[in-house]
Formats: sequence, C-alpha cells, structure tokens
Amino acid sequence: GTENLARKLIKEGYSLAGVPGFFFNDRRNWDIAFYRANRGILCPAYSLGGEIAGFQIRMDEPLNDRKYLWLSSTNRNRGTGSRSPVTFLGNPWDKTIRVTEGILKATIAHSLSGYSFLGTPGVSQYKELRKALMTLKQNGLEEVQEYYDMDKYLDIRCFGDYKSSVCSCCARYSPGGDGADCERKQNKREQIRDGCGHLYEICDELALRCVRKTWDMTPEGIWAGKQKGIDDYWWACKKNISLERGLIRNGYE
Repeated sequence: GTENLARKLIKEGYSLAGVPGFFFNDRRNWDIAFYRANRGILCPAYSLGGEIAGFQIRMDEPLNDRKYLWLSSTNRNRGTGSRSPVTFLGNPWDKTIRVTEGILKATIAHSLSGYSFLGTPGVSQYKELRKALMTLKQNGLEEVQEYYDMDKYLDIRCFGDYKSSVCSCCARYSPGGDGADCERKQNKREQIRDGCGHLYEICDELALRCVRKTWDMTPEGIWAGKQKGIDDYWWACKKNISLERGLIRNGYE
C-alpha cells in the first residue's frame, strides 16, 4: 500500500518531512496522498539541479474539468502543499531554452527533440519561471523560444464546436454555428496570450532574446486545429517521417 512506499523511502535514508504529498496518517505512520479521486499518471517536476521538486498528476478522470492536480498533503498532519514549481529538462548551461506550459508536455517535447525545456504548470503561473530564467541567465542563457500552445492563434468564430456541453446550452448556439465570435474561445485565446506576454516581459527585463514559435497554421495566420501543443506537433512529424521511411523501404516511393 501507500504506507509501504513511504517506508521504503525512509529505509533508503530519505526524510519525508516537508516533502509535498507525504503526511502522518491516523496510525502515526508516514503515508502518501494517493487516493481514488486523484488516480493518474505521476509527472515529476525537476529543478535546474535535477532534483524532483514536486509531482503533477495527469488525472485518469478529470475532476471538475481539471485534468491536472498537484500531489499535495496540505491540511494533513505534518503534510506539505506543492509550490507549483516549473520543470527543467536538459542542459542548464545551454545558450537557448524552450518554454511551454505543462509539466508532462515539456517532458514529452524534451524526449522527442533532445532540446532543453522549461515547463510551467500553466500560462498564468510565471513567478517560478522568472526565477528559473534568472538562474539560467547567470549560466549563460541568451535566447528563449516560446512554445506555448497554438490556442494563441485560435479561430474565435462560433461554429458550435467549442464543447458540446457548453455549446448546447449557449443562447447563441445554432447547428453549424453562425460564424460570430465565441466569447469562450476569445477568453481562452486571451488567457494564453496574456501568458505569452508575461514571458516576453520577463525576457525583456532580463535582456534575453525571445522568439515566438508557431506550427500547424493556415495561410491566414490562424491555428489549423490539428496539433495544439508542440509535443503533439513533433509527435505527428515523427510518425510522418517513420511512415515515409516505411514506404520507401517497401518500394512505394
């Protein structure tokens, strides 16, 4: 059980006091806050030094439309809450760093590309991001590449395709949509653009060159709606390359 996980860590010499997610249970044993309600994939957030700073959980079943939760033991006996850290993967001495939102997304993007990545818990959480960029600047960082989701170029026109549970209750909804601006889409786009703006401001303050990255765009400069995250896009590219190599190898090209 979960007590055994804590017990193994203690036997290996680790102290669990002050570690997010661990707490003293009713039997006065160290335990970890794994429950049926937060069951999912553990996504570690790494510090610049390579230590695990916390865990984000990719929920098997979203809770109140939330896909991610932090492993936390706030309000439990000797428990500790998470500080919502950024994650870093790669070489802390690189001249270039890529920034995206999402702990898991940054992990996948780094795995697919080999590039150094910073992943924020969300576009509106930039306090820890600034601290990380300040440290990387001291290490010789020169350029930041912004890889936030392509919602920043979301087509905000209403086509009745935002979310079935939302669109069906919308007073303006009509089958196929009417092409007018969707307020929810507009709010979503503005939220991620605000996050991009905060990153650009931080880079400006730290005298770091910042480059916006885009993909899956229409000729009109709007997101085409296929690969939203950079992890999705690079994975699609990887699959296409594998398919092309297979066709060539089998004499189809």
